[in-house]
Amino acid sequence: MALHIFDSLIDYLIDLLILYDLQVNFFDDHTKVIVSAETQDYLVTYIDSKRQSVSYQLLQLRHFGCSIHVVDRLKYARHVLQTVINIAGEPV
Repeated sequence: MALHIFDSLIDYLIDLLILYDLQVNFFDDHTKVIVSAETQDYLVTYIDSKRQSVSYQLLQLRHFGCSIHVVDRLKYARHVLQTVINIAGEPV
């Protein structure tokens, strides 16, 4: 069940991030998640509170997974993106 939800999250992000980069800063723990478009895939970069970063290709996350911290932040990034699109009046 969790893997299906994660796959749906990745599909959703891919659909919405065709031409844009998205950076979400988490002020409570000073972490960041950045999703940026590449030629064949998307790059997800997670920067932790100690300023250590790790990057993943988005499609590789489906096969290998990542920490729950990254998953939680990607879910929140999706929520932020949905909110911005809803404000702009675009269908989600």
